[in-house]
Amino acid sequence: MPRDRQSEFEPAIVKKNQRDISSIEDQVLSMYARGMSQRDMEKHLESIYGIDASPDLITRITDKIIPLVTEWQNRPLDSIFAIVFTGAIHYKVRQYGKSTTKAAYTAIGVNLDGVKDILIASVDGLLGFNDAIKAVFPHTEIQRCN
Repeated sequence: MPRDRQSEFEPAIVKKNQRDISSIEDQVLSMYARGMSQRDMEKHLESIYGIDASPDLITRITDKIIPLVTEWQNRPLDSIFAIVFTGAIHYKVRQYGKSTTKAAYTAIGVNLDGVKDILIASVDGLLGFNDAIKAVFPHTEIQRCN
């Protein structure tokens, strides 16, 4: 067993005496929700946080939310929506040195009691959209479209 008699070893991901790694998990899940690939997540964690995250670590973290996603996808919806709002906001952005048009799509159902339920939110990563959706529907899972 390796020894560190001078106590000079500093772990990269879980610091000494740290038991909670939820902040790292939150970062990985946030990147996963934004549609980043596993390789991109590894590079991001390395460049920003100096963390050498293995593919296995990222997979174990992202696998934790699969039951939650499945539960949300299979949740019962009201059989009747009095109103279903669908829409898209189109906006111009600069990407890879060119101007391009992006869109954010939503479908919101209003049941007979007037309660709104977000059916889908699909955005393509423009800053602020996620925060705006979370402000109105704090429990919404947001899908990133490409």
